[in-house]
Amino acid sequence: MTFVAEKKIDYSPIPVIEVARILFGPENRQRSKPNEVRFPDLGGMTVHPGKNKWFCHTENIGGDAIALIQRENKCTFKEALDWLRANGFEKYLGEQSAPKKPGALVTTYHYRDASGTVVYHVDRYDDKSFGQW
Repeated sequence: MTFVAEKKIDYSPIPVIEVARILFGPENRQRSKPNEVRFPDLGGMTVHPGKNKWFCHTENIGGDAIALIQRENKCTFKEALDWLRANGFEKYLGEQSAPKKPGALVTTYHYRDASGTVVYHVDRYDDKSFGQW
């Protein structure tokens, strides 16, 4: 029997403040401090950007970005990860975004060997990317 080690992903870098802004909208600048951000109509909810944590003083609970998503959306861990993907946080999940499609083809360069036979081609696109074939 062969066991394959799973890649452990550290979710702690997910910026809680960015998640909170998506969930709650803009922060209440009058009630916020640099190390304690508050949002309108949330009472005792604070986000601590320096600690990358949130805390609800009313319910006496807090945590990281995933815990905040689960609390606000009443969802599972997997659904919280799906929410993060849907909102552009793939890079924090150890996933790569879909590769960018090249722009319009500008020209093709043909590379030849000493006898004149084409060895390979390189396409140049208007976004200054290249593709070899």
